[in-house]
Amino acid sequence: VRTERGVPGARGPLHRSVVVYMDDLLCYSPSLEQHLRDVREVLAILRQEKLYVKASKCAFGREELGFLGHRVSGAGVSVDPRKVAAVRDWPAPPSNVELRRFVGLCNYYRRFVDGYADIAAPLTRLCGPHAPWHWGPLEQQSFDALKRCLTTAPVLRTFDPG
Repeated sequence: VRTERGVPGARGPLHRSVVVYMDDLLCYSPSLEQHLRDVREVLAILRQEKLYVKASKCAFGREELGFLGHRVSGAGVSVDPRKVAAVRDWPAPPSNVELRRFVGLCNYYRRFVDGYADIAAPLTRLCGPHAPWHWGPLEQQSFDALKRCLTTAPVLRTFDPG
Protein backbone atom coordinates (compact mmCIF):
# COMPACT_ATOMS: atom_id res chain seq x y z
CA VAL A 1 0.00 0.00 0.00
CA ARG A 2 1.33 3.42 -0.83
CA THR A 3 0.26 5.84 1.86
CA GLU A 4 1.56 8.45 4.26
CA ARG A 5 4.34 7.89 6.77
CA GLY A 6 3.94 8.00 10.52
CA VAL A 7 1.25 5.43 11.23
CA PRO A 8 1.45 4.47 14.93
CA GLY A 9 2.43 0.92 15.84
CA ALA A 10 5.44 0.43 13.57
CA ARG A 11 8.80 -0.29 15.25
CA GLY A 12 12.38 -1.23 14.31
CA PRO A 13 14.49 -0.26 11.31
CA LEU A 14 11.46 0.35 9.12
CA HIS A 15 9.33 2.00 11.81
CA ARG A 16 8.22 4.66 9.36
CA SER A 17 6.87 2.23 6.79
CA VAL A 18 5.84 -1.06 8.41
CA VAL A 19 3.03 -2.16 10.71
CA VAL A 20 3.20 -5.68 12.14
CA TYR A 21 0.42 -7.42 14.04
CA MET A 22 1.03 -11.08 14.88
CA ASP A 23 1.63 -12.63 11.45
CA ASP A 24 0.15 -9.76 9.42
CA LEU A 25 2.52 -7.19 7.97
CA LEU A 26 1.71 -3.96 6.14
CA CYS A 27 4.42 -2.02 4.32
CA TYR A 28 3.36 1.46 3.17
CA SER A 29 5.25 4.23 1.41
CA PRO A 30 4.63 7.73 0.03
CA SER A 31 5.68 6.78 -3.54
CA LEU A 32 6.06 3.69 -5.69
CA GLU A 33 9.84 4.14 -5.83
CA GLN A 34 10.09 4.32 -2.05
CA HIS A 35 7.67 1.41 -1.72
CA LEU A 36 9.92 -0.80 -3.86
CA ARG A 37 12.92 0.09 -1.66
CA ASP A 38 10.92 -0.52 1.53
CA VAL A 39 9.59 -3.89 0.33
CA ARG A 40 13.09 -5.01 -0.66
CA GLU A 41 14.36 -4.08 2.80
CA VAL A 42 11.46 -5.83 4.55
CA LEU A 43 12.00 -9.00 2.50
CA ALA A 44 15.75 -8.89 3.22
CA ILE A 45 15.10 -8.60 6.96
CA LEU A 46 12.59 -11.46 6.84
CA ARG A 47 15.07 -13.63 4.93
CA GLN A 48 17.85 -12.75 7.40
CA GLU A 49 15.61 -13.80 10.29
CA LYS A 50 14.56 -16.96 8.44
CA LEU A 51 10.96 -15.82 8.26
CA TYR A 52 8.95 -16.54 5.16
CA VAL A 53 5.93 -15.10 3.42
CA LYS A 54 3.40 -16.99 1.35
CA ALA A 55 3.27 -15.35 -2.09
CA SER A 56 -0.43 -16.15 -2.51
CA LYS A 57 -1.20 -14.06 0.59
CA CYS A 58 0.85 -11.05 -0.53
CA ALA A 59 -0.27 -7.94 -2.40
CA PHE A 60 2.47 -5.59 -3.59
CA GLY A 61 2.19 -1.98 -4.75
CA ARG A 62 -1.54 -1.65 -4.04
CA GLU A 63 -3.17 1.76 -3.72
CA GLU A 64 -5.72 0.40 -1.22
CA LEU A 65 -6.30 -2.81 0.70
CA GLY A 66 -7.95 -4.39 3.70
CA PHE A 67 -5.82 -4.82 6.81
CA LEU A 68 -7.11 -6.06 10.18
CA GLY A 69 -10.70 -4.97 9.54
CA HIS A 70 -9.73 -1.60 8.08
CA ARG A 71 -9.39 -0.11 4.60
CA VAL A 72 -5.95 1.46 4.23
CA SER A 73 -5.12 3.86 1.40
CA GLY A 74 -3.28 7.06 0.64
CA ALA A 75 -6.34 8.92 1.93
CA GLY A 76 -6.01 7.31 5.38
CA VAL A 77 -7.63 4.51 7.37
CA SER A 78 -11.34 3.72 7.47
CA VAL A 79 -13.62 0.99 8.79
CA ASP A 80 -13.88 -2.00 6.44
CA PRO A 81 -17.15 -1.62 4.47
CA ARG A 82 -18.17 -5.20 5.41
CA LYS A 83 -17.97 -4.26 9.09
CA VAL A 84 -19.97 -1.09 8.42
CA ALA A 85 -22.69 -3.25 6.84
CA ALA A 86 -22.62 -5.65 9.81
CA VAL A 87 -23.11 -2.77 12.26
CA ARG A 88 -25.82 -1.16 10.12
CA ASP A 89 -27.81 -4.41 9.93
CA TRP A 90 -27.33 -5.43 13.59
CA PRO A 91 -30.71 -5.84 15.33
CA ALA A 92 -31.27 -4.65 18.89
CA PRO A 93 -29.69 -7.32 21.11
CA PRO A 94 -32.11 -9.53 23.06
CA SER A 95 -29.55 -10.52 25.73
CA ASN A 96 -26.25 -9.64 27.45
CA VAL A 97 -24.45 -12.18 25.25
CA GLU A 98 -25.58 -10.54 22.01
CA LEU A 99 -24.93 -7.09 23.45
CA ARG A 100 -21.34 -8.06 24.32
CA ARG A 101 -20.78 -9.13 20.71
CA PHE A 102 -22.03 -5.79 19.43
CA VAL A 103 -20.09 -3.73 21.98
CA GLY A 104 -16.95 -5.77 21.26
CA LEU A 105 -17.17 -4.97 17.56
CA CYS A 106 -17.84 -1.30 18.25
CA ASN A 107 -15.02 -1.12 20.77
CA TYR A 108 -12.55 -2.37 18.14
CA TYR A 109 -13.41 0.72 16.05
CA ARG A 110 -13.68 3.18 18.95
CA ARG A 111 -11.00 5.50 17.56
CA PHE A 112 -13.42 6.38 14.74
CA VAL A 113 -16.09 7.58 17.21
CA ASP A 114 -15.58 10.87 19.02
CA GLY A 115 -16.83 10.49 22.60
CA TYR A 116 -17.12 6.70 22.29
CA ALA A 117 -16.97 5.98 26.04
CA ASP A 118 -19.83 8.37 26.80
CA ILE A 119 -21.98 7.14 23.92
CA ALA A 120 -21.42 3.46 24.79
CA ALA A 121 -21.72 3.84 28.60
CA PRO A 122 -25.37 2.68 28.87
CA LEU A 123 -24.46 -0.46 26.91
CA THR A 124 -21.17 -1.25 28.64
CA ARG A 125 -22.97 -1.15 32.00
CA LEU A 126 -25.05 -4.10 30.79
CA CYS A 127 -22.01 -6.12 29.67
CA GLY A 128 -20.78 -7.13 33.13
CA PRO A 129 -21.07 -10.80 34.11
CA HIS A 130 -23.69 -10.09 36.80
CA ALA A 131 -25.42 -7.09 35.24
CA PRO A 132 -29.20 -7.47 35.18
CA TRP A 133 -30.65 -7.30 31.69
CA HIS A 134 -32.67 -4.16 31.07
CA TRP A 135 -33.20 -2.77 27.58
CA GLY A 136 -34.93 0.58 27.76
CA PRO A 137 -35.01 3.86 25.82
CA LEU A 138 -31.56 4.96 27.07
CA GLU A 139 -29.96 1.70 25.90
CA GLN A 140 -31.75 1.87 22.55
CA GLN A 141 -30.61 5.47 22.10
CA SER A 142 -27.00 4.47 22.83
CA PHE A 143 -27.26 1.49 20.45
CA ASP A 144 -28.67 3.67 17.66
CA ALA A 145 -26.04 6.38 18.23
CA LEU A 146 -23.18 3.87 18.00
CA LYS A 147 -24.62 2.42 14.81
CA ARG A 148 -24.98 5.90 13.33
CA CYS A 149 -21.43 6.90 14.30
CA LEU A 150 -19.84 3.74 12.91
CA THR A 151 -21.80 3.74 9.66
CA THR A 152 -20.74 7.34 9.00
CA ALA A 153 -17.22 7.00 10.44
CA PRO A 154 -14.58 9.33 9.00
CA VAL A 155 -11.38 8.41 7.20
CA LEU A 156 -8.59 8.92 9.72
CA ARG A 157 -5.49 10.56 8.31
CA THR A 158 -2.00 10.49 9.72
CA PHE A 159 -0.53 13.70 11.07
CA ASP A 160 1.26 15.77 8.43
CA PRO A 161 3.46 18.41 10.09
CA GLY A 162 4.28 20.07 6.74
